[in-house]
Amino acid sequence: MTALIVFACAFVGIQGLPNSVTADTIADAEKVHPRTYRLADLPVWSQDGKTFNATILMAYLKASVDPNAWGKASTMAPYTEFLVISTNSANHDAIHDVIEQLRESTTKAAVR
Repeated sequence: MTALIVFACAFVGIQGLPNSVTADTIADAEKVHPRTYRLADLPVWSQDGKTFNATILMAYLKASVDPNAWGKASTMAPYTEFLVISTNSANHDAIHDVIEQLRESTTKAAVR
């Protein structure tokens, strides 16, 4: 798969893409790395506010962001008020967007 992407980039590069698009750049984008996401301000707590439970959010993220990656290259685990997620950069960007949208909708609902 990587060889095909490198070939495609090399071919397109001949037609004028910046030289900065290299096999290394593509490989770096596909690398799995961990990030920690703070969830303390999101509704992932029991109704009494004492128990952290990110199960529903984790299921939503797995269904919304690259569903085929989870359990293979991508993993996530809850810790205290955080989720620790290991995945590639594109998935981290998508996860960030999903969490920020949830944060915004939670804030708007609280204002009403």
